[in-house]
Amino acid sequence: MSANIEGALKKAQKALATRQFSEALDGFLAVIGKYPANQRAQRGVMLSRSALADQNFAANHPPRHQLDEIAAMINAGQFSEAVGASRQFLVKFPRAHGLFNLLGAACSSTGDEEEAKSAFEQAVLLKPNFMGARTNLGRTLMRLGEHQRFDILTSESLTIAPDDPQTPNLIAAHHIELRQFASAMPHALKAVHIKADFAEAHNHLGLCLRHDGRLDEAIASYRRAIELDNQFLEAINNLGLALMASGNRTEAAEAFQQCLALDAGAAMVHNNLGLLALQAHQPLDALAHFERASNLNHDYVDAEFNKFVALCHADRMEVAFPFAECRFDQRRKVPVAHSYGRNVPVWEGGSLAGKTIIVCAEQGLGDSLMFLRYIDRLTDMGGTVILIVQQPLVAITKANWPHLEVISASAIEASQNDIEADYQIPLMSLPLHLGADKSSLATSAPYLTIPESAQQEWGNQLGQTDQLRVGFAFRGNADHTNDENRSIPHDIFINALPQGPEYHFLGIDLEAKERDFIATRADILSHHKEIGDFCDTAAIVANMDMVICVDTSVAHLAGALGVPTFILLPHTPDWRWGLTGDTTFWYPSVTFMRQPEFGDWKSSLARIPSLLALRPD
Repeated sequence: MSANIEGALKKAQKALATRQFSEALDGFLAVIGKYPANQRAQRGVMLSRSALADQNFAANHPPRHQLDEIAAMINAGQFSEAVGASRQFLVKFPRAHGLFNLLGAACSSTGDEEEAKSAFEQAVLLKPNFMGARTNLGRTLMRLGEHQRFDILTSESLTIAPDDPQTPNLIAAHHIELRQFASAMPHALKAVHIKADFAEAHNHLGLCLRHDGRLDEAIASYRRAIELDNQFLEAINNLGLALMASGNRTEAAEAFQQCLALDAGAAMVHNNLGLLALQAHQPLDALAHFERASNLNHDYVDAEFNKFVALCHADRMEVAFPFAECRFDQRRKVPVAHSYGRNVPVWEGGSLAGKTIIVCAEQGLGDSLMFLRYIDRLTDMGGTVILIVQQPLVAITKANWPHLEVISASAIEASQNDIEADYQIPLMSLPLHLGADKSSLATSAPYLTIPESAQQEWGNQLGQTDQLRVGFAFRGNADHTNDENRSIPHDIFINALPQGPEYHFLGIDLEAKERDFIATRADILSHHKEIGDFCDTAAIVANMDMVICVDTSVAHLAGALGVPTFILLPHTPDWRWGLTGDTTFWYPSVTFMRQPEFGDWKSSLARIPSLLALRPD
């Protein structure tokens, strides 16, 4: 840096120190004109503008009572009036940072987020250390999905006011919205550390703890937020969800009723009461709550999808599948990714003679395995099927449907080339158009076979034994929304396996502590290093006398192969398994081991020795 620039910076900094803010601003701007990235000059501009805004507040703004009147309009829901009043005053007071902030708040409330963003940006430009406007701008950028701009803004905010709790709280909210709860945690903790009575930050911390499986700590955080603000509907609702996740239905219901006392029209609360009714095995009551939520908010697509779940649990699957079509809607809390969304019409039934149809796998591997049973129905209708599946399923799918073109979903994502076809359809939409009654969904025989090469390879590798061979899996995909209830801690599951049989772990993902624990048992073999895809897993499963597992893709694979399989189900299982009964029309070889009460794996696991005594022929 030249001596002239260093001198200009020192001169501007001296002007700032002696409260000559206009001269300081001009000096810093002159440096930025030559060196735009100079951080000292950038910080000097922010400090100078902020000081000028404070110094000239009265001259740059209408009288305080008129600002208060606009704020009162916003609080009263008179948003259009507040927008008009703000703009009228800004003609006379174009440097009124407070007015721009009020205009932004009013525009945001009318749904005009772009105008709100512009107003908040102007407020921040005029007074860079206006933390309220910065927070408002950050929330607007979040809603607009402008994540890079959000990161720049909050980075500046942390530099300007490192001890302001709003910024780490805002960053936590941003990560939570992106479902990055682990990343949100330190920011929520920082906000609470700076301001111990910050109710919103305690709520955010509770969300992070909840998704880290630390339910008791999450409940404590929510209770602290409510203690600080007993009208905090979101925190009360989150408390209800955490209590429900812990199996405390009574207190969860009390929390949700407390929410309704604050806002009887809160659709999300009626939806959560529906989820609570499902947990109590009352699907028709749940359906009524989901209907109420949908009627209150027609855009609440999570309630629409939950109607599908309730109808399935009410044994009305034949009318359930239309409600599952909203699963791709981006307004959902956790929308489903679409495997192929390019410019090909969606098939909604009708003739396929002479037509080509793309069938796209979706969601988990187990979902794909379950609904592959429909593929032959499409070819029987004269259609040419192009099947897109997850990479681990490509080989076994090709082996079972050699006449089809099978493509991996990852290859499609990487390719810029469109597939020529007449139609496309997601795999799990097939029941809607091909039949969703039990007779159409059921299969009387295994519909998957193992490629001969894999069968020979694994038959040789495993060899012969007189011992009972039992395959097992104690957890599924950690990203599954109900994984905390459907998976079982490895030590609890493995300790329930009695000595005698030869056990084979059927998964590929093992944490170090799980690997070490399995190594303590000489009767347990793990093939996670040798398994390449589901052809290998299928070959291992086929060599088992039985499989005992939680609700994961292994259960579907074993069922589709016709291997005797015992699935450990949580008290409120996935929609496809129903709420009662030991068997399922989906897979004749499957038997359920249901939790008798919420969280009671002990009773289910205690049945394993008696199952092993009934060695299949």
